[in-house]
Amino acid sequence: MANVKLLIRLFVFVMFTLSRGLAQERIYNFLHFTSREGLPSDKVRDAAVDEKGLVWITTGKGLCYFDGNTFFPVSFTQNSDFSYDLGNLSIGSNNKIWVASYNRGLISYDRSKPQHEAWTSYSAKAAYGDVEKHELYAVHESGGKVFFGGQETDLQILDPVSGRISVVKLAPAAYVTIFRIQEDQHGILWIGTRYHGLFSYEPNSGKTVHYDLSNKGENAVTGICRAGEQVFAAYYNHDLIRLLPQKKRIEQRNILSIGRNVAHYDNNIADVSFFSEENKILAAHSGGKLYSYDLYHKEVVEIPWNRAVPEGSAVKINRIVSIQGGYFICSDHGLFYYSKKLNLIKDLIRTKTDPIQHILKVGDKKWYVSKAQIGELSPDFQLRLSAFSLNNLKISQLVAIGIYIYISTVDSGIYVFDTMRKELRALKIVGNSFGLERADCNSVIWDSVKGRDILWIGSWNSGLYQYDLSTNRVVLYNKENGLIDHKVITLGKDSSGSLWLGMDGFGAVKVVDKVNMKFINFKHQRQSGESLAANTVFSFLLDIDRHFWYSSSQQGIGMIVEQPGKTRFLQANDRNRFPLFYAHTLKNDIKGRIWMNTRDGVMIFDPTSKTFLQLGAGQGIFPPERFSTHSFYFDSDVLVWMTDKGLIKGPMAEIGNKTENMPPVISAFRILNRDNTYRLVNGKIALQPDENTFSFQFAVPGQLADKTLRFSYKLEGVDREWIDSDAIQQAVYSNIAGGDYRFVLRVGDQDGNWSKAQLGIPVSVKLLWYQGLWFKIGLVSFVFLAVVLILIYRLAHQAKINRMQQEFSLTLQHELKQNECKIREQSEILEMEKEKKLASEFRQQLYESELKAIRSQMNPHFIFNILNSIEAYVVENDAVQASKLIQKFATLSRVVLENSQFSKVTIASELQLVKLYLDLEQERFDHIFTYSIQSDERLIKSNKKIPSMLIQPIVENAVHHGMRHLHDKKGKILIRTALKGKEIRIEILDNGVGFDQFPKTGNNNFKSTSFGLKGVQERLRMLSSDELAESASLTIDKKPDEEDFTVRITITLPL
Repeated sequence: MANVKLLIRLFVFVMFTLSRGLAQERIYNFLHFTSREGLPSDKVRDAAVDEKGLVWITTGKGLCYFDGNTFFPVSFTQNSDFSYDLGNLSIGSNNKIWVASYNRGLISYDRSKPQHEAWTSYSAKAAYGDVEKHELYAVHESGGKVFFGGQETDLQILDPVSGRISVVKLAPAAYVTIFRIQEDQHGILWIGTRYHGLFSYEPNSGKTVHYDLSNKGENAVTGICRAGEQVFAAYYNHDLIRLLPQKKRIEQRNILSIGRNVAHYDNNIADVSFFSEENKILAAHSGGKLYSYDLYHKEVVEIPWNRAVPEGSAVKINRIVSIQGGYFICSDHGLFYYSKKLNLIKDLIRTKTDPIQHILKVGDKKWYVSKAQIGELSPDFQLRLSAFSLNNLKISQLVAIGIYIYISTVDSGIYVFDTMRKELRALKIVGNSFGLERADCNSVIWDSVKGRDILWIGSWNSGLYQYDLSTNRVVLYNKENGLIDHKVITLGKDSSGSLWLGMDGFGAVKVVDKVNMKFINFKHQRQSGESLAANTVFSFLLDIDRHFWYSSSQQGIGMIVEQPGKTRFLQANDRNRFPLFYAHTLKNDIKGRIWMNTRDGVMIFDPTSKTFLQLGAGQGIFPPERFSTHSFYFDSDVLVWMTDKGLIKGPMAEIGNKTENMPPVISAFRILNRDNTYRLVNGKIALQPDENTFSFQFAVPGQLADKTLRFSYKLEGVDREWIDSDAIQQAVYSNIAGGDYRFVLRVGDQDGNWSKAQLGIPVSVKLLWYQGLWFKIGLVSFVFLAVVLILIYRLAHQAKINRMQQEFSLTLQHELKQNECKIREQSEILEMEKEKKLASEFRQQLYESELKAIRSQMNPHFIFNILNSIEAYVVENDAVQASKLIQKFATLSRVVLENSQFSKVTIASELQLVKLYLDLEQERFDHIFTYSIQSDERLIKSNKKIPSMLIQPIVENAVHHGMRHLHDKKGKILIRTALKGKEIRIEILDNGVGFDQFPKTGNNNFKSTSFGLKGVQERLRMLSSDELAESASLTIDKKPDEEDFTVRITITLPL
């Protein structure tokens, strides 16, 4: 029997261990960069990091470098000696980048020279120098020599100083094709070939060691790396091999166990790299897979690196480049980056259905709650040890008190799960429930009042419930018995045991007397700096240091400080560029930090430094975007995220650790928007006077793994204070005066913690010739001497003048006194005569103008034509019409004579004159036009007066210059008078030929001497200076906006 029990226990243990292994997996976060982010091409061939941390990248469309924020393409010389289709690269000494190309040999880029001088190309020498080879696959610079090779080139060695190329024969009887050259920490070159296996080469001694598995046909080594005293190589048909250089033999083959190639290189390892931070060998498969071989556990794992690549696309890894803290993957779908910092929380316990949404600790056990179930969880989170139905409860909050889990629901009040009896039941209520069984509940807090154990229950739609655990009776507090409102969002207890209520729109409420239930309400006040931050409070937290915190609809977090007779609300604001709002959950971790779950994400608040760390998706702590995250749980130093795909957990030790020294780099320098980055190499920038407009672009390599970094800079001698950079990370300066300056750059986090490492580079702007010191000294000396000479001359000349003035002043003084009286008298006489003359001239001009106006009305031509018309009616025996015409003419003559006696007449009289005149002109011209007069009755009744003979000359112009020359339509004249405010406005409109179209004949008819517009304008000008102030005017509109009229003349007169 004992044996049976032992077997059962052993079986359970094995199954438990197996389930752990099957349930837990690793998640990976990769950053992905393509041409959309600035790469010249999505085909990335190789990458290498220089001494400043800049990543140099070869692509299918040229060379570029990456500073962690921006990609900078490097321009090529546009000629046939160079190629954009680049391959392997190596960072060399003396600021040179060495690149192997597939069709243009070896290419060198010198970073210290301008673009047109920076490029040099070399060809491989084959067949004892008789043949040039351009198909190169590998290059590596070491010890001032450049080692390179390619298609049947053997090992080529270039001396960059002399330009001479020598050849090392690796296989005496053949020309060796070289795929890869890799240097280890001992200075030994490891050379992978296509048909001859692997070679090691010592440059100093020239010794070679051959490692050959003797495959028939393809016998290639495509990738090499060294890990400690072991060398790993990607060997054709043997996937990954391991050899010991000390023993000079291959120790292990087929480490990955992926099998042999069926077609050429279809199941081959394209490259390998040693990732020292995780003690793993990374192996890139020709089919796009990425393998990780753990050197300690001897385990092989496939890494899902290409989630960002569209499904169904062909994927190829060209190179794996390990760097400090991570590695790059160069692929045909862009550049991928892995960092340990981006993968701190990485262990996934996958769940296919009903994922866990909450975890609680009851005693020393863990319990979980999903959407449908509640149950016990294994200590390592791997297994659900039990499961009980939640009966479709809509859960809002959970809390464990003793052995019970209290479940707050949205519409069913409170439910209780007994972890001992394993049963779920509604909260038992005796007596009046006050609607608790239907309430929208949230926080549940245990308390003791006068020795009685009670529960405080917050409800958004009811108020505050007090539940007595011994009697199961309920009391409700709302607006009817002292509470300011019933919308309770959350509850909390401070260090003194006082109960606090977070309200929806009504601030915070403190229960100051739990027996008699007395409340104090706190609200936000604009004028107070220590009032509640906002009137909607979401959560409370009493931290491990007994400080009482709250979150509200305002960004940041607030601390409630109780002082004698005063309650202070101290707000810590989030200084991130885009703060997160609405923190509905606050939790304390083992380091005393406060984790805040907000509507838009999670952030960590450090109470000591008052700083906020926002956790971005896929940046190492918060799960990637492909996971939907519900909440989080702390298990000592382990963080657990609850997501839709399962639990993600990991250690909290490195979360929030700051990097003390992060030296920034200047990645680009431009003058007048032209690239001059090569000038940075010298450590000092010297500029000509016309180069005083320039810019710096900067970054820090750590930006790849930390998007919260920010920069500030200043140009010493120009900027007094530090200037914060924007997202472009560029400093631009224009028209800088000549002189010596220093550009200083620093990097820090969003909370103002600046790295101790700063970057400074001297900048000098050459002075123009007239800005130099000696020129200024000479100019000042010349000016000083000139001023001295001028002063001496002026003093001598002034002394002479002073003597003459003294002699002359006595004579003048007497004459001036005599003439002073005469001049004053003559001046008064002249002024009086001048005024009289001006008055006389003005009256004379006005009189002549009025006479001209009168004469113009009675022009002999006009009288003659009227008399002819009368004669015609008499001859035709039309006595009635002749009589009417004679009457109108007589009336017109009388009105003209009457109006001419006065300078001003009523508007009615003036309009009568115009009407009579137009009636006669209609008869004269056989009714070729019609007219209408529209007058404001207020003007007629008020007997307002205007200058006489003012309208008729303009009407006469309209008839003779407008109506007479119409041929295809009937003429029309409109006269309007109106009262506009304090002005009289008179408008004369006609549809004649207009000012620009009437014929200009040479006939000297009576209109050539008419008073016309010019006369009216002259009268208005003279009258304005005398009576009508400056507002009397006449305007001509040659294109009026009124239909059927071609000319509008407007006279404006003040009242």
